[in-house]
Amino acid sequence: MKIFLDCDVLLDVMLGREKFFIHSMRVLDECENGALQGAIAWHTLSNAYYLVPDSRQSLTFFEDLLSFVEVVGGDTELALEAIRSSFPDFEDALQMVCAEKFETDFIVTRNVKDYKLSPIKAISPSDFIGKFLAE
Repeated sequence: MKIFLDCDVLLDVMLGREKFFIHSMRVLDECENGALQGAIAWHTLSNAYYLVPDSRQSLTFFEDLLSFVEVVGGDTELALEAIRSSFPDFEDALQMVCAEKFETDFIVTRNVKDYKLSPIKAISPSDFIGKFLAE
């Protein structure tokens, strides 16, 4: 199964967000062990980098992450598609067009409501685990 990871999932792990860490980490673990094929948008790296206070921690995290998660790059066509979409938030539109390019099954995000207009179903890490990774 192919999943596209929104920036908040990475930030949950990078910042150790107590309430969300365990579910976001489990999704990343499943990507790392090969059970899931994961991807992020190119701009997610810069977004997360600037939101984490420790830049060395960010780069170390990214280096590890990129050993098992793909990065989907954008181009002029995708940027225009995002601009012309009806998404109220441009960054979410960029995420969505990159997710489409990756041909993902789900966008894994805690901001499910932000993807109401997405042709790809958005699901929270905890709901994804409950539906697809239950033990």
